[in-house]
Amino acid sequence: MQEYSNNKQNGFSLVELMIAVFMLSILLTVGIPAFNGIARENALADISNRFITSITLARSEAVSKNRTVVMCQLNNAGTACDNDGNWEDGWVVWIDLDNDNNLENVNEANGVEVVSIEARLPAGYTLTALNNQFINRITFNSSGEATGDGGNLLELFRLCDPQLDNNRTRLIYLNGVGHAWRNRTRGTNSATASNGVSADCV
Repeated sequence: MQEYSNNKQNGFSLVELMIAVFMLSILLTVGIPAFNGIARENALADISNRFITSITLARSEAVSKNRTVVMCQLNNAGTACDNDGNWEDGWVVWIDLDNDNNLENVNEANGVEVVSIEARLPAGYTLTALNNQFINRITFNSSGEATGDGGNLLELFRLCDPQLDNNRTRLIYLNGVGHAWRNRTRGTNSATASNGVSADCV
């Protein structure tokens, strides 16, 4: 009597494996750059939110404490304002308790002046004041008004990531009343600073 085997062949054939590898390579080729772009765009949104939050905090502290509050760029040591730096170097919000216009963690009267500190941005990111109103610092008076190097006119900050195109540039606006808001450009030359400088990153 002839016996027949009931064993079935399991697994994939060589052709099926080759097709699966091919499809996976296509997904990785398309998916990884797209994911990287989304991650970097989210980073831009996070940085712009932090910058606006710091501005809002500084204005709030100035009004509530009835004091001059400064938001300035940090030096490399992270201990003082930098009048020759860039906003991407990081920034600090502090209350000028003794009215000496100098940032002190604890001043001579044992008052803590530092309110908050934001560290340097990741390499390659830039945050630039285009209208030259708040090049290095933003000073809020007790009424919450913002003044800088050029008075209290509207400022346009440009936040860029060199790996993203201009459609993803973040623009942060600050007016003399002390209110800040953000926008995202919608194409080349979609926004221009008051001095004629383009808001494009490249």
